[in-house]
Amino acid sequence: MDNSFSEIKNSKTGQLIRFVSRLKDTEERLGMVASYPPFCKEPPEHYHPHQTEYITILKGEIAVRINGKVCIYKEGESIITLPNDRHAMWNDTSQTVIVDWQVFPQLETETFLRKMTQLANLPETGPGRIVRLFKGMYLLLVFSDTIKLTGLPGVAINWLTILLSPFLRLKRNYNQI
Repeated sequence: MDNSFSEIKNSKTGQLIRFVSRLKDTEERLGMVASYPPFCKEPPEHYHPHQTEYITILKGEIAVRINGKVCIYKEGESIITLPNDRHAMWNDTSQTVIVDWQVFPQLETETFLRKMTQLANLPETGPGRIVRLFKGMYLLLVFSDTIKLTGLPGVAINWLTILLSPFLRLKRNYNQI
């Protein structure tokens, strides 16, 4: 990714992510500021096999599920998710929530977030619908070192990905997604 600061917005959920820092020489850290609109839906639970996330609430309060336990974090409080911690984060309040979000090591997190946002913003994905199955599966296959889904969606996608991986691998140029 280039080193300019930029942002992405999911037009379906309203989530905005501003990329604020990258340590390209060491590829150690990706810094972001994310905003969650009021009453956003809980996203699919997921985990990162090789990454730690540090999140500090800058404004508002946010619900976080980590390894099955839901807690509410308020302005000034911090959250740490370690590799393989199953988690999801959402705003269940009437106010916009803003968080500082640091990912160590950054791996392909920025590229994954950009691709998923691009996919979510496509016209064929309507409000409240899951992104198109095959494109989403392909992204999860390509970025499996960065993110994995948990629970039934994760198991189903993992098995479908294994079964369809020969076909998915044929489409090497995921920049077209």
